[in-house]
Amino acid sequence: MRRRDLLKQFGYLGLAASLPIGSRLALAEEGYSGRLLVTLQVVGGWDVTSFCDPKTNQPGELEINEWANSADIEQVGNIKYAPITGNRSFFEKYHQHMLVINAIDAQTNSHDAGVTHNASGLVQFGYPSLSAVFAAAQAPDLPLTYISNGGFNETARLVRASRFGSVDQLAGLVRENGSPDENIALSAPIYERLQQFQTQRRSRLLAQDDLTERQRYNRQAFDVAVSRAGDLARLADILPSPDSIRPSELLAGEVLTINAQIQVGVLAMRAGISSAVDLIMPGFDTHGGTAGGDAEQQVFLEYLTNAIDWFWEYAGEQGVADRVTLFITSDFGRTPFYNSYRGKDHWPIGSAIVMEANPSWGNRVFGATDEGHNSLPINPVTGEADESGGGPLYPQDVHQALREYLGIASSEAAQRYPFPTATPLALFT
Repeated sequence: MRRRDLLKQFGYLGLAASLPIGSRLALAEEGYSGRLLVTLQVVGGWDVTSFCDPKTNQPGELEINEWANSADIEQVGNIKYAPITGNRSFFEKYHQHMLVINAIDAQTNSHDAGVTHNASGLVQFGYPSLSAVFAAAQAPDLPLTYISNGGFNETARLVRASRFGSVDQLAGLVRENGSPDENIALSAPIYERLQQFQTQRRSRLLAQDDLTERQRYNRQAFDVAVSRAGDLARLADILPSPDSIRPSELLAGEVLTINAQIQVGVLAMRAGISSAVDLIMPGFDTHGGTAGGDAEQQVFLEYLTNAIDWFWEYAGEQGVADRVTLFITSDFGRTPFYNSYRGKDHWPIGSAIVMEANPSWGNRVFGATDEGHNSLPINPVTGEADESGGGPLYPQDVHQALREYLGIASSEAAQRYPFPTATPLALFT
């Protein structure tokens, strides 16, 4: 029996280029074909004054950036950037495809609070991530509708979250018998028999009267995932060869798996079994030391821009780029001055970036900070500094605008977790 046929019948009971960017392969013949959301959490607090909200040193003020002693801010289109590492090539290639949102006030310098605030829209715990709301509104019953790679992934029980560390783990979900060693794989008749026993056991477990609400929810979720064996078969057909699987990498003491995360997420979206993916990029909590905070930030910023570039290339190759909205955010920013270790500490003012393939709202900056990287009152329509009629930008304002743009603001999931005090922003005009 062929693997695809076997998966269709029984399923595997496993653990729960050049611009313009766009699609270059046909989509999977079946499965979810709607809008897709990818959120990239830059963990630790990135220094946006060396990235998308660049600042130069001012006479009589504390030094903000070492690079500003010998270089000037550069600009492509409407977007200014710091002239370091791979910033120039990144912004030249993608400025038409991005919206930069500056002056976002996380109202905290605590990592936990900052991550929660920027990923959910509210600083208090209990609200779901944007990805969870999106997946619940768009495609709650897909086997892997929300893939998380860690970070903030609160679901508020709106939807299930799945986690995979590599394509190898994803392959284990769809490989016949679930065995990585084909030499010990079971024969089809024996495997079929085991599947029958497991199906009977699942039915017995679900029929128990003494299950708690949480136990019943988990078992039902598992049963739904297993019953969608045809979806997993589509994934089996597009898995890359072993020599094409992206490995983890070691950078400045951090184990980075973001390229592997990208490969897993894009393949699951192409197979039509996932609608939302969270990507995690650690390494940005740099407070200085032997190498200095700037050096570490620049190393990780260049790796980050390379990863984003590869994401769009790979999404294009797999035929899903023109359906994806990519939302990039972090805990907060870094201080606009150096500490005694020549590093920078936590600063509540930060930035976010939204990207799509050829959007009408690309090549735009919304929000502004002053020369010392303090937030300015922002006009909610123009996105420019407005001392008389503007106000602060908070994560909930950005999240509400994203919910509306993504078409999920009126969904049951979003209505259960509203932002009643959010300021309407004209981000996507």
